[in-house]
Amino acid sequence: MPYPTKSDTERGPVGRWMRHERVSRGWSVTELTEELAAVGMNTSPATIRQYEAGPRQPGAELHDALVRLFGSKPEELPPQQTDIDRLAEAIDRLAIVLSQRPR
Repeated sequence: MPYPTKSDTERGPVGRWMRHERVSRGWSVTELTEELAAVGMNTSPATIRQYEAGPRQPGAELHDALVRLFGSKPEELPPQQTDIDRLAEAIDRLAIVLSQRPR
């Protein structure tokens, strides 16, 4: 049975950033740990999965290694629109359309 996919909100900004950067490079979690080892930071795939799932965050040493490896910081990733935000916008658009209909 596959694991349920977490939303970006559930992941938190650091987990979302880590996953985004890893996936955008086409790396598996294991490949990310290998890249981290190459810059002197040893960690396990299970640890990376925990941080990506959020809301737990890596310590300063791992965080700094990730910033060096990725060349970006969590704050630099634009916020993602949540499903609730998209639903609220759709309801607002529908309300406008319905208010313009003749009665």
